[in-house]
Amino acid sequence: MPQVNDLIDGAQLTTHTHEFTLWPRQWTPLQLPPGLQWTVVPFSALSTDAIVDVPGVYAFVIRPQTPLTLETSYLMYVGKTDRPLAVRFREYLRERDSGEIRPKLLRILPLYDRHLFFAFTPVPAGSTPAGVEAALLSAFIPPGNDQIDAHVNRIRKAF
Repeated sequence: MPQVNDLIDGAQLTTHTHEFTLWPRQWTPLQLPPGLQWTVVPFSALSTDAIVDVPGVYAFVIRPQTPLTLETSYLMYVGKTDRPLAVRFREYLRERDSGEIRPKLLRILPLYDRHLFFAFTPVPAGSTPAGVEAALLSAFIPPGNDQIDAHVNRIRKAF
């Protein structure tokens, strides 16, 4: 017979369940501009000064902070901004702290406190944040994004 704690754990399990599509065929053709230099910082107000003041691409990544030496990360969301990355970072902090979180990020921003990281990179000249974002979305299909390439989305929804 289930115990009350089992039911509570079951509700927490549902809250922390995300669907990932791992499709190696999409990883192989991924072409990103040379010179992308990713920086990864904890998603915390303490990281604000580390975020650069230029446009670029960013991602939310969950990294379980465990004593294991096994490196594990979950790419949850990819975005782009034509405004400074620092401005976008602060907007996400305000959104998380206000409780007025967009539905697609509600399952990410408030749930992973010390495990949520913000990865970002300026985009080199000759490339656009939108182009880099589109390439990453098609390759990795993060669960927090809903604007996936139409061709990839059609195939994914068929199954």
